[in-house]
Amino acid sequence: MFTEQQLDKYTKITISLIVIIILISVGLYFYVYKSPSLGKRSIVDQQIEELQKQVKKNPQDASTRFYLARAYLRNNQEDEAIKELKQVLKLEKDSQQAYFVLGVAYKEKGKSSYSQAGKQFDKVIELSKGKQFSKVNQSLKSSYYFLGEIAFERKQHKKALGYFQKSSEIGSKDSDAMLFIGRCYFRLKDYKNAEKNYKEAIRFVPKFADVYYHLGKMYQAQGKTSEAKQNYNKAIKLKTNYQEAKEALESL
Repeated sequence: MFTEQQLDKYTKITISLIVIIILISVGLYFYVYKSPSLGKRSIVDQQIEELQKQVKKNPQDASTRFYLARAYLRNNQEDEAIKELKQVLKLEKDSQQAYFVLGVAYKEKGKSSYSQAGKQFDKVIELSKGKQFSKVNQSLKSSYYFLGEIAFERKQHKKALGYFQKSSEIGSKDSDAMLFIGRCYFRLKDYKNAEKNYKEAIRFVPKFADVYYHLGKMYQAQGKTSEAKQNYNKAIKLKTNYQEAKEALESL
């Protein structure tokens, strides 16, 4: 028989053990199900592992290597993607898609790799010359667009304008390209064409906050305070945390 004191002691121990078990169970639940970065690998990580196995089995499979490179890129592993794409190009030396994704990988690495990125996009353009479907080639369209972004960041606005215009001529209309065309014209102080392209971008995407912001900047540069204020307010209404537009509005 247990004394009352012993029963009380064992009861407290049992309760403590139950509490500990509950806490451990809750902790494991959040670890496994609520924290993908800790409790389980991401879907991309799983894809990478599976594709790595396939490449190991068949190193000459350019298609699998290409998909592995894209998975690396989605996982922000640019160096691994570049390494894999170079292997793809050894197997398929005229692959436009491989050159394009290689350009994207270099561009994602930052400004120090822009020259390498540009070379890959130029190669896509070279390989597309005279091809039947060049007017609907998405890799070609995007290559011109990214070359435009690189030139714009280097303040080569006239060169950037040419790239964005070529990009917009391929496939469907692109409001992002229209915005950049407007920005190039603005930098070149051609306000009439800047306004035309900004408004065309809005026609395609009426709730494009960035276009209203740049319209505001253009009007402000011309001393048209009322129009500038109106467009800055539209930008802020569409994107409430638009700090640049708020600062520009306060500067009027």
